[in-house]
Amino acid sequence: MGLIIMLGASELGIKAARKLNYDVVVIEKKGKELNKYVTSEVLSIYFSDISDSFETIELIKSIHKMHGKSSLIISFTELGLETAAIASEYFNLKTNSITAIKNTRNKIEMRKALNKYEELSLCFWHGLIDEIPDLSNIDLNLIVKPSDGYGSKNISFIGGKLDWNNWKEKNINNKNTEWIIEPYIDGNEFSVETVSSNGFHNIIGITEKDTTGLPNFVEIGHSVPAKLSELESNIINDYTIKVLNALNIEFGAGHLEFKWDNNKNQPVLIEAHTRPGGDKIPYLHYLTSGLDQYALAIESLSKTINITSPVPNSFACIRFIETEPGLLKGLQINQPINDNVVEYHFDYKLGEYIPELKDSLSRVGHVIFWHKNLSKLNEIKNTFMDSIHLNYFSRV
Repeated sequence: MGLIIMLGASELGIKAARKLNYDVVVIEKKGKELNKYVTSEVLSIYFSDISDSFETIELIKSIHKMHGKSSLIISFTELGLETAAIASEYFNLKTNSITAIKNTRNKIEMRKALNKYEELSLCFWHGLIDEIPDLSNIDLNLIVKPSDGYGSKNISFIGGKLDWNNWKEKNINNKNTEWIIEPYIDGNEFSVETVSSNGFHNIIGITEKDTTGLPNFVEIGHSVPAKLSELESNIINDYTIKVLNALNIEFGAGHLEFKWDNNKNQPVLIEAHTRPGGDKIPYLHYLTSGLDQYALAIESLSKTINITSPVPNSFACIRFIETEPGLLKGLQINQPINDNVVEYHFDYKLGEYIPELKDSLSRVGHVIFWHKNLSKLNEIKNTFMDSIHLNYFSRV
């Protein structure tokens, strides 16, 4: 098929590219460790600052001399998205516009773009901590987060004057972070996984999210397909198409996170990304519908993708192992890992310190479950997760 230059060593992205008979050259950030699959499946690996578009373009010129001109320049990782768009435009390859990428990576710019449309608008405040107006007496619960944040990092709930003052005091020396403040939406969290092709948008599916709730909203599980009525699904799908059009997304994977507003009975967008979702979400959809979001995203840059609405024939979920901070003494699982436990992973070894669970980056392991019957899936999931026991030498 040709050569793909991939910014960031996405294992699922590489697998999809190889399945489509592309050769792959990876550019990865300096110091990143790569697994055996990545090193064995790609033509070459270069280490560079993938957030630096000038450095990356100069490196791509050298890669073209070595391997021939690339068919696509793509990224499935957050740090490489903007550079991939800039490089693609430089080498006259298909891509989302640089403006579209910037509007999804920066939550303030995203909100400004959406607020041009009444049905997508939401009031918000933004700025450096010294620029934000005093909202301590406002008659709304609020959410504060960095404008370029991800993974539930540094999210704070403001439920009144005390919360506001505590947040200000905690971040008063954080002078360079630009914050966005929005109304807190009371309702369940979902995400929509998409693939766009020449401005035509395909819905891969809707993911239901479980979080720790207040105050940090750390995601501790995802389920596919989401338990929604047909009407709710249709409303969410229509809403998603409007958002993608408003943000001028033309190609590739999309991961849109939103909450269902229980008061207004409608979805409200929280974040939008021009990449697949993390936390194995694309894999959950692949298990239930057979649709490979990574492969479709790659194909979207070379041909028009038009898939019928998927009808999942089974159910899948991922659950993250909840922990407490402390020195790990032992881990015991009192259930067999059978065929319905598709994947089990734990990051820490005995004697290592497990940090406090405060965002997605501090989660320590996960289990993926699959079954054709939803009730049976939930039974297997609950039994298995209840059987995981962690022992600590000491706790903080």
